[in-house]
Amino acid sequence: MHYHKSPKNRRVLALLLTGSLLFGGIPVYAGEYSNVELSAEDDGSDLTVDSDSAADMAASDDTVASEDTNLSIDATDSDVSTDEEGSSIAAVNSDKENESDDFSSDDSQEVFSDGTATDIDSELDYVLGRPMTDEEREAQLAMIPELTDMPVTDEVTSDLDIVPYALYPEEYNSAKEGLVTPVKNQSSTSLCWDFSLTSNIETSLLSRGLGYYDLSEEHLAYFWANRVNDPLVNTPNDKITRTNADYHGTGNGQVASFFLSTWSGMTTEEKVPFSSTTKTWPEDLAYDSAAYMEDAVFSEYDEDRVKLLLSEYKSVSAMMYWNLQNYTVNTAAYYQAVPKLSSNGKQMVNHAVTIVGWDDNYKKENFIDGPKPSRNGAWIVKNSYGTGFGDKGYFYMAYDNATFSNLVCNTASTSEEYNNNYFYDGASAGTVVFPGISNGYYASNIFKATAGKGKDEELGEIVTAVPQDNTDFQIQIYTDLTNPSDPTSGTPAYATPMEYTQAFAGIQTIRLEKPVKIPPGTLYSVVLQIPNGSQRYYLEKTSSSSSWFTTVAGIDANQSFYSADGKRWTDAAKSEYCFSIKAHTRTLSTSTVVTPDPDPDETPIVSPAVTPAVSPEITPEIEIPDDTPDTPEPTPTMTPTPTPVSHRINYNKNSSLGVGNMPSASSAQEKQTITVGNAPYCKTRFFAGWNTRSDGRGKSYSPGQKIQLNQNLTLYAQWNFTYVSSARLIYRVVGKQAVTCYGTTNKRITRASIPSIIRYKGITYRVTSVWANAFKNKSRLTTVSIGNNVSVIGKNAFYKCKKLKKVTIGTGLTQINSGAFRGVKKGCTITIKSLKLKKVSSKIDQSTSKMTVCVPRKKYKAYKKILWKKSRTVKIKKF
Repeated sequence: MHYHKSPKNRRVLALLLTGSLLFGGIPVYAGEYSNVELSAEDDGSDLTVDSDSAADMAASDDTVASEDTNLSIDATDSDVSTDEEGSSIAAVNSDKENESDDFSSDDSQEVFSDGTATDIDSELDYVLGRPMTDEEREAQLAMIPELTDMPVTDEVTSDLDIVPYALYPEEYNSAKEGLVTPVKNQSSTSLCWDFSLTSNIETSLLSRGLGYYDLSEEHLAYFWANRVNDPLVNTPNDKITRTNADYHGTGNGQVASFFLSTWSGMTTEEKVPFSSTTKTWPEDLAYDSAAYMEDAVFSEYDEDRVKLLLSEYKSVSAMMYWNLQNYTVNTAAYYQAVPKLSSNGKQMVNHAVTIVGWDDNYKKENFIDGPKPSRNGAWIVKNSYGTGFGDKGYFYMAYDNATFSNLVCNTASTSEEYNNNYFYDGASAGTVVFPGISNGYYASNIFKATAGKGKDEELGEIVTAVPQDNTDFQIQIYTDLTNPSDPTSGTPAYATPMEYTQAFAGIQTIRLEKPVKIPPGTLYSVVLQIPNGSQRYYLEKTSSSSSWFTTVAGIDANQSFYSADGKRWTDAAKSEYCFSIKAHTRTLSTSTVVTPDPDPDETPIVSPAVTPAVSPEITPEIEIPDDTPDTPEPTPTMTPTPTPVSHRINYNKNSSLGVGNMPSASSAQEKQTITVGNAPYCKTRFFAGWNTRSDGRGKSYSPGQKIQLNQNLTLYAQWNFTYVSSARLIYRVVGKQAVTCYGTTNKRITRASIPSIIRYKGITYRVTSVWANAFKNKSRLTTVSIGNNVSVIGKNAFYKCKKLKKVTIGTGLTQINSGAFRGVKKGCTITIKSLKLKKVSSKIDQSTSKMTVCVPRKKYKAYKKILWKKSRTVKIKKF
C-alpha cells in the first residue's frame, strides 16, 4: 500500500532540468542536492532552496560562485536570485558518466510528461506514483459494479459524548499488524455488505489468535435469503425473502449480524465457494459453521468513536454512498460533503466497506475531484473490488465525510463452549424495537430444554440486543417453571439478580456469573430487568419489510413476555412479536430425573435396574450410563481400554476482598480446546487477568482465551489498585464495574476528556465521579469535558485551574461538591447537560468572577434556585 511517496528526487530533477533551460547547460553532480524546489514565479527566474541545501552548496569544494551571481541566504529567506545583468550560474564540476547514470530520459519524461506538472502535483500521493493515463482511469472505473440506492437502516443511539480514553497515534493500520485478510472481489454482485462483514469476522479471528480463515460470503448470502430451521427446531416458520430473486443482492451489516447470531454460518470458502451466478446449496450446509459470531457492535459515525472501535475491534464495517463525482481516481481518495437524501429526506447508501485504520496526516490536497475537505486526515478503507482497484484494493475517505452510517464491529470464535443456541428470532432483522415502559420494564423468553436429548444442560451464556449504548440489565434465570405463561414461576438461580451494562448498542453475548443446570425436558426462562424505561430492545415481528426484503416470523404463545413490575406478565405474541433474547447451553453427561412428590398413602416403587444415587443436591440426581443393560450379565475378562485423560482448570480469587462473578471450575480431555473462565469483579480493584502464580510471575491468560490442557491448572486472579490510561488519566474502582477519575499523571495537561466508560483488560467500567482534588493546581488546563455517567464532581476537583475557561458536563450529573471550580479563569463557562442536578455544596464561582453556567431550558428555574442559593454573582443562561 502506498503512503506519502517522497517528492525529493523529482524536485531535484525539476530544478536541474529547469535550470538547464533558463541558464544554459549545467553539468550536475546529483549528490550535492537534496532538497531543492522550483519556485512558482511566472518568469521562472528565481530558484528557492532551503537553508540546509543552500549551505551544502556553498560549502561544496566543487561549487564556485560566479561574480555575476548574487547569493542571498538567511534563516527565513533562502532564495537564490540573479542580478538583472547576470545570465548564468557557474558550472558544477561533474563527469558525464555520473550525469547519465543519475538522470535517464525516462526519469525526466515521468516528471514532465505533459508539460503541466506543478509542485502541488509532485506532493500528491498518487497510487501509481504519477497521474494515470486515460486508459488507466477507465480501467479503474470499470471495476465498480452497478450500485443500488437504498435507505439507511434506522440508526442506533450512540453516546458520542463517550470521549476516547486513549490518545491515539497519528496513524494506525490493522493491515500492517497482519490482522486483515486479503482484498477480495465481489465481481458483478451487490454483496459489498457481505464482503465487508466477512472481513470483520476474519479480522476478529486473527486478532484473537485463532488463525487465518477464508470465510464464505456465498454461504452468508445464500442462507440469509434461503433460511433453514435451526438445529433445535424452534423457528420452523421464520423466513426472509428478497424482493429480487437473486440472493446476490444488496444488504446491510446490521441486518446480517442478527442472522449470524443464529450461527447459520460462517463456513469456509472451500466448502461453499463464491459464485457470481445463482446456485442451489444443500440445506445441511445451513448451520455448518467454522466461525461463530459472538458480538456485534452498532454505532453512529463519529471520528473519535471510529478510532475507539478500531483500537478495540481492529476493523469497522460501514455503509456509505458512492458517487463517482466525489472520487479522485489518481489518489484513491473519496470525500462527500453532504449526505445523499431521498425525496422524503431519508439518507441513502449504496455501498459497504471496511475501515481498517486512519492517517491524521493524509493531505487534503489529495482530494482533487469533487468537494475538498477542510483539513488533513483520512480513513484507510478496504474495498471489495479486487486488488487492482484504488491503492492495491484500498482507498482513503476524509474524516469529515457525510456518508458513513450503520457502523458494525464483530467478534467471533471458532468453537463454542456453550454450543446449543436457543432462540425464537430467526427472522429478526433489527428493524423493530420495543419502545420501553416509563418506569422500567422486564423482558423474558421461555425455552424448553431439548438439546441434551435426555441429558442435563448447563446454561452459561445469554445474548441480548439493544439499539442504544449503556443499557443496564438485571439478569435472573428461573428453572423448573410450573406455569408456561409465567417466566417467574420457577426457581431463581441467583439470590440477587446479576447486574450487567452493555456498553455499546448491538448484539452481545453475556457470560453468566455462575452457570445454571437445566434438567432435560423442563422449562426455563431468561428474565431481563431494564430499569431505565426509555431504553429500547430489539424485537422480531410477525412480518416486516423494507425496500429489499420481507421477513415472516412464526411467533407462538408462551415464548416471549414483558411486564412493568416483574409479576404480571403479558404474552408478546398478542402483539405479534417476540424479544431477541437467546440462551446458550451445553449438554452434560448427567441426567436428572424429575418426579412428582410421592403420595404418602402409597409405597414407593424403585426400579431394580436403577439405584437412586445419594446426592447433596436438593433435586435428586441419577447417573444413568448410556449402555446399562436391562439384566446384569457376567462380563468376560477383556484387555482394559485406556481411559481418556481429563484435565481441570480451577480458579482462585487470590484476594481477601469481596469478589463476585468467579468462574466455575471446568474440565476437558487432553488435547481438547477449553475456554478460560470469565472475568470476576471486585468493588475496589481492577481485574488484570489470570495467572498460573498468585504473585503474577507465571503464565498469563485472558478471559475467553482458547487453550489446550496437558495437566491440571489453577489460575489466580490478578488485581490492580489503579489504572492509568494512555491519555494519562488515573482511575480507581469505587463499585461494581464503576470507577472514579482520580486525577492525571500529566502535570502539563491542557485538555481533559473524562469519558463515560473505560475498558480495561476487556472489561467495561462506568466512570461515575471525578475524585476530590483530581485536577487541583493544573495551571495549564483550559478545557474539560465530562461524560454522561459522571454523577458527582468531588471537592476541589478543579481548584486553582487558573486557565480553565470551558467545562462541558454530561447528562448524569447530580452533585457538585464544595470548591469544585474554585479559582478557575475569569469568565469561565460551564455547560451542564444533566436534568438530574440536586445539590451544589458551595458557591460555584468561588474565587473567580464573571462565570457563566449554561443549563437546559426546562431546568432553568430549578437550577437557578440551586445555584443562586450559594452565589448571586454567577450568570445563568439557558439552552
